[in-house]
Amino acid sequence: MSEGPVATVKAGAVRIPIYFIQSRETYMAKWTEGGRDRRKKGRDLAKLKIDVRKTAKAIDAGTIDFATLSPAQKAACEEVIRRGLTVDQLNGLRSLKPTSTQSAVAEYLASKADASGSHIKTLKTHLNQFCLQFGKRPLSSIQTGEIDKWLMVSAAKLRTRKNKRGSIVALWRWARDKDYLAQDTRTAAERSDAPSSRQQKRDRNIETWSPDELQKILATCPKEYLPWVVLSSFAGLRTLELFRDEKDPKRQKDVLQWEHVHLDGKEPRILVPAAVAKTADQRSIPICPTLRQWLKRIAKKSGPVVDEPCPWRKLKRWNGKSANDFIAEAAGVDFKKNAFRHAFGTYRVIQAGAVGPVALEMGNSESMVKMNYLDAGRTKAEAKAWFALTPSKIKK
Repeated sequence: MSEGPVATVKAGAVRIPIYFIQSRETYMAKWTEGGRDRRKKGRDLAKLKIDVRKTAKAIDAGTIDFATLSPAQKAACEEVIRRGLTVDQLNGLRSLKPTSTQSAVAEYLASKADASGSHIKTLKTHLNQFCLQFGKRPLSSIQTGEIDKWLMVSAAKLRTRKNKRGSIVALWRWARDKDYLAQDTRTAAERSDAPSSRQQKRDRNIETWSPDELQKILATCPKEYLPWVVLSSFAGLRTLELFRDEKDPKRQKDVLQWEHVHLDGKEPRILVPAAVAKTADQRSIPICPTLRQWLKRIAKKSGPVVDEPCPWRKLKRWNGKSANDFIAEAAGVDFKKNAFRHAFGTYRVIQAGAVGPVALEMGNSESMVKMNYLDAGRTKAEAKAWFALTPSKIKK
């Protein structure tokens, strides 16, 4: 290279020197742009000066050479144009903090440390699956169409797709609040396609027990698990409001105690404390006459209502079978998951003739009770027979 420039291209305040490289018999222009060193070579000095002059004018005018932009930078520019944002609007935006999707997921999950164990497990599953494809990408670079395609491939069932989309939307909203995404627009996740709620309702299958099946179960149920069966069947208690969550021992919450069951007085009730309820909302459940008769026989003064392992855990005393397996086999039926609570909701809506009171008793929203239990294929005669299964009608 020659000791000094053989020519200097000028445009306003911009100066770009051109040197001659003797070993290669070529010319090279050198300059700095956007904090990076740039170079351009050519054997024809006159032609090189013309090309370099265009660059110098662009730098002086504050414009950008789009040929030098990365794909992500080009996408950002195109998005600004698509939205019609002005310079004043861009100046008013808060600067975004760059982060990869994998880093954002890790930080988001850490922020949810106080959430319930089941919720954390669901988020980890969904978001870690998402990271397998997008983990190394900047979070802000992922587009709505890419999220749509991933959801379609990763979740064939509408309910699963809805749940996965919910986890991704929650992540994107959190990232927006943390300045990883723009503040004034709906996120790419929020703009993704939500599964059809109507089709979800059509595909939803709520399993319930018939009165005859419950009669067999009550006749064969071990006494240790009888409080679970009757409280779920006649009061709609959730399984994990009665049993400790053995799948996540580090996040144990309280369970229902006999002190919460009030059998005396004109209005016997079960008071489910916030520390016990899944939704952390206290609720009061009236004790129907049938349930009162059962509880009068088995109630204790204090302590956990069910002091046994979760009914799905296999136990040695039943040759490695769980309480679910034992009950179903003894009753001659296939066990149905959550069918005690689902049956209560179904028959109770028929009995009450409205979803509002049932929603309060079950700790659900009215829309959820309406979707799951209203007109769920059972009859008034079955509801009457269900709530008539008193201890005197059960032959052990």
